[in-house]
Amino acid sequence: MKKVWVFTLAATLAISMLAGCKTQKQAEEKKETTAQEQTAKESTVQTENEAQTEPKEKEEAAGKVIAVIPKSLLFDYWQYVRIGAQSAGLDEGYTIDFQGTRTDTDLEGQVKLVEDFIQRGVSAIVISPVNPDGMVPVLQQAEEAGIPVIIMDGKLNADFPRSTVSTNDEAAGKFAAEKLKELAGDAGGTFAIVSAVPGAVQEGGREKGFSDELETYQNYKIIGTYYGKGDRNQTYNITQDILTSNPDITGFYTVNEGSSAGVTLGVREGDLKDKIFVAFDPSTEVLDAIRDGYVDGAVAQNPYLIGRTAVLNVIKVLNGETVEKKIDVPVTWVTIDNLDDPEIQNVLKPEEVIK
Repeated sequence: MKKVWVFTLAATLAISMLAGCKTQKQAEEKKETTAQEQTAKESTVQTENEAQTEPKEKEEAAGKVIAVIPKSLLFDYWQYVRIGAQSAGLDEGYTIDFQGTRTDTDLEGQVKLVEDFIQRGVSAIVISPVNPDGMVPVLQQAEEAGIPVIIMDGKLNADFPRSTVSTNDEAAGKFAAEKLKELAGDAGGTFAIVSAVPGAVQEGGREKGFSDELETYQNYKIIGTYYGKGDRNQTYNITQDILTSNPDITGFYTVNEGSSAGVTLGVREGDLKDKIFVAFDPSTEVLDAIRDGYVDGAVAQNPYLIGRTAVLNVIKVLNGETVEKKIDVPVTWVTIDNLDDPEIQNVLKPEEVIK
């Protein structure tokens, strides 16, 4: 009987303990469920707040971004434009988003860049169009979306751009002809124009300004205009062909960086220091050739000033100010005599503003 009583008592205690554990477990599970629901509720509120805040932050960030689109990323020239644009952005509190295509004939690629910037809602667009007609529709879309457009170092066949900041290419070509005449004198001679792409706006202006001026000089003759697509190696091959067909040619005039580099390679290889050579947009290779006597002089644009002025102008537009419709940035004549002058070096190789 005693054993039975003990067993009964133990069983009763075990049942009580199990019941207590079950009740405690239920309470803990309820508490945990409540905590999870509270956390989920707080997470939902946080997500909703982030959803409301994120577009605003993106909008605010985009509102301080100016898209700068060069004609291409092919030459040092455009990197100096970038430095000028960035210097203006830093001074005025804007971020410069500098993007370009790999070649200066990529119309489709440049259109896509503009479309992406419109989608992002940037504050403004500064661009050197690869095609003065082909870029009109997409840039018109930018204007209609409230994004002001400014043209730098180029041309757009439309009236809506707020301003154009550029070298006066015909005047620069005329200037190059005047400098060539100073070098060749009254004796004159025969000369070849080496350019990039037929019909290109900038290069075409430099060709026209040069040839129109040279035609006014006695004893001067242009044997032809040759196109190497601005490619150094292709232009080098063209130079070899010109020299083979015209061994007594007096000299060359080149109209952009790639053309200048290609002809430089050709005259250096032939050790043709006797040829008169006026280059345009001197790269490091051309500047070295000036030092070594293969290039007599170069017409240097001021890409830093073009980039800086274009961005400062578009910021004025954003601030509601009026800007000039056309701004001409002067060129500089570079020779062995002034190559190392500090003011010339500032034009040729501006220092990075963002390290």
